[in-house]
Amino acid sequence: MTYTTDEINKTVNTNPKDKQALLNSILNIVLQKKVLLLVGFVLILVSCELIPYSEKAVQAYDGSLNWECIQEDAGFSNRIDLAATSFNGALWVSGGYDISQFSKDPYMEDLWTSSDGINWTCVSDNAPWKGRRGHEMLVFNGAMYIMGGFTVDEKTGYREYRNDIWKTTNGTDWEELCDSAEWAPRFQHSIVEADLGDGSFLYLIGGAGMQDNVSGRYAMKYYNDVWKSEDGVTWTEIITSEDFGMRSDAGVAYDNNTGRLIVYGGLHSAGFDDSADGVYNNHPTEFWESVWYTEDGKIWNHQEVDISCFRASEKIVSYDGDLWLMPGRRSEIDDIDYANNSKYYGTCIYEAIDTSAWVWDSEGSGVGARFGYAATVFNNRIWIIGGQTSDEGPDNDIWTAFR
Repeated sequence: MTYTTDEINKTVNTNPKDKQALLNSILNIVLQKKVLLLVGFVLILVSCELIPYSEKAVQAYDGSLNWECIQEDAGFSNRIDLAATSFNGALWVSGGYDISQFSKDPYMEDLWTSSDGINWTCVSDNAPWKGRRGHEMLVFNGAMYIMGGFTVDEKTGYREYRNDIWKTTNGTDWEELCDSAEWAPRFQHSIVEADLGDGSFLYLIGGAGMQDNVSGRYAMKYYNDVWKSEDGVTWTEIITSEDFGMRSDAGVAYDNNTGRLIVYGGLHSAGFDDSADGVYNNHPTEFWESVWYTEDGKIWNHQEVDISCFRASEKIVSYDGDLWLMPGRRSEIDDIDYANNSKYYGTCIYEAIDTSAWVWDSEGSGVGARFGYAATVFNNRIWIIGGQTSDEGPDNDIWTAFR
């Protein structure tokens, strides 16, 4: 005996001898629906003209920097959301997410160093700060620090957003200075050193974590807070005059020319505005796409941008007396498009005037279209390392530029 869908829906009390037949019918219907869904999905794919990122032409770079790929395959694996800095006369790379290890352990806990960017040495493949992505790695007061990020314990599988602080003076021996800093656990935050009139301090801005008891796309919590520290361990929150908008994975940098700390771009959460019909609101604040800056950490102002270069998951690099806006992607959390428009990958230079915060250096890119990479300055050059690229997906290539 078999049952139709209607009969199953009408069945309340099943005769014991028909239970197995009922279960078989349910299984058959489920399988049929899965097949239909699969067929429908295939038909959709066939009817669409899918263009891979590798076939999208990224405009050639024609700006004032000289770019060169000096290593197409560094010793570490392909990855995104890695971190890099220069310390003790060498480049250093830590952590990141390697999707090719998804069935194993994609959250990397390795530490690599190089004196020339070509030859890399693995200092540790099992660092004590555990596998993590979206963390900050920086040098401050003669030591190298790793702060926050999304971590996974390889042994237990336990994963969480962190607000821990680690320090090393030689790159080999790490000390956990703080297991839980004053700022909330997060990843894709920004930490920079800046002198805003009262000496050199570390400033932490934005990032994202997870809300308790919330599921789905609204579970992510994005931050618009600012924290300050003179030692990297004890942090004080700064109450700001204006809300520059919740954001993570933004471009943050200190401009030595003006003494300004600037914030631009980034990702934001899904949310609704205050209107009665609940229209989806893509922009958390009115001037969210402006360049925001402060000269004291407290009072924030915004600059309009005349050119179309807004992006997320980008880096702003301080080099040769200028701030350079590097490639990124679209800011909406549902859209990772980054290779079809120069507004996401073109190179810009910051100008501290009210009418135009950015000017084009080139609408092309010297490193192709990419995001989720690491960037630093070393030996009077800009360095771009790995990230999600439009050519081969996650990469481990090394690019450098000078002017």
